[in-house]
Amino acid sequence: MILVVADTGPIHYLHVIGRLEVLPALYGEVLVPPAVLREMAHPNAPPSLRRFAESPPDWLRVRTPGTVPFLDILDDGEAEAISLAVELKAQRILILETAVEEDFKTRKGPSHQGGWAHGQEPKGSPCE
Repeated sequence: MILVVADTGPIHYLHVIGRLEVLPALYGEVLVPPAVLREMAHPNAPPSLRRFAESPPDWLRVRTPGTVPFLDILDDGEAEAISLAVELKAQRILILETAVEEDFKTRKGPSHQGGWAHGQEPKGSPCE
């Protein structure tokens, strides 16, 4: 199975369109840092997303990164997700921010998928 770390954006938008099932179907499990759950549980988040964050499914695993060096340029969720992906040598990071994508391409780390368009998809993926 591929080691995947996600930021809030992809989970949020897949939840909004009712397609969260693609994540476990493609990757088995997805790791998120605590800041991602906090962002999904924010009072301004849709109520259904807040409920999802309060009781995440088994395929969504929370892991805390050891260090978070990107806090000065990124929001907490993005910084923790990128830090966790680099620390764990994840094969994928799911993130939607275009500015983050451009910055991350210059760093050594996992292949980056801005939305679902970049990177090599796992075998059997509908995106192949």
